[in-house]
Order: sequence, then C-alpha cells, then structure tokens
Amino acid sequence: IANRLPGILRAGRATMEVLGHDVFNSGFAGVTTPDGEALFSDAHVNLSGSTYDNLLAAADISQSGLEAAILVIENMTDDRNIPIMQTASKILIHPNSKWATQVILGSAQKVGTTVNTDGTAEIALATGYNDINPMFSQGLTTVESPYFTDTDSWFLLANSHDLNWFTRISPENW
Repeated sequence: IANRLPGILRAGRATMEVLGHDVFNSGFAGVTTPDGEALFSDAHVNLSGSTYDNLLAAADISQSGLEAAILVIENMTDDRNIPIMQTASKILIHPNSKWATQVILGSAQKVGTTVNTDGTAEIALATGYNDINPMFSQGLTTVESPYFTDTDSWFLLANSHDLNWFTRISPENW
C-alpha cells in the first residue's frame, strides 16, 4: 500500500484539476448563469434589459482574435452604461497553442500567417514587415493547462478577476 500512495495522491490531484477546469470546459453549454444563458454567451441580459457578450467567434488563437477580445474587455460597461475600466491580464491556453501564443505575444514585429503545403495555416513572423506588434507591449501573462478539453480554446481574463483555487480538505499522506 505504501508504494501505491504517491500514485493515489497524484490521481487525487488530477481529479481536483479536472473539476476545477470544468467551469471552462462546460461553460459553453453545461454551466448557466442567473439569466439562463450559458456562462460563455453572446446574449447575456443585464439589469437595464440590454444584452452583452463574453464570447467572441469560436476560433483558434490569432492576433486579430486577441485584439478583438482585448477591445471587448476594455470597452465593457455596467448596467448603467458606465465603463468598468478593465484591462486584459491573463490568457489561458492549452499547451497545443503555446507556440502560436508565444509568436503573437513575444515578437516585436508584426505577426503574419503562412499557409503550409497541406493547406493548414500557421502563425509566423511576417516577412518584409517593419511594423510593430501591439501585442508585444500588452503585458499579458500566459497560463498553460493541459486540462482544457478543447485543445484550441483560449480564454482572456481581466485584471479584476483572479483564478483562485480553494481546497477545503487537503489530501493527507498517512
């Protein structure tokens, strides 16, 4: 039994991670908010009766998609149409997207897209450009997690939101 304990503890930790990521993995259909919409929806209703969204078009990570998401966060208003004053701070990604994310966020020059011989698109530094990359100075922190079930999904969080994990009873090794 003593030899199996590390594996049992590792399995317990993996279960806690899967349950913690369930909000992101089932937020498109399974988790609903008080207005009856899915957690990630483009039809949330606020107190004034108008709608707002926290879901852009489902697409792989790209510079244009990230720019659109940042603008949505920075232009959000409350139910009285007063700006909320948020800035993007973290981008949550699956490890499969880390290379594309590093090119988008870590290069000082403009990012382009190249098409491979098999027809798939690939993010790469654009050739022949001297334009600056506005994402380079945004200061976004990348958080990778293999527990996202959709390997190309990504989530952008604002500075006023944190990812907090609470463990009511910690696993014990005895």
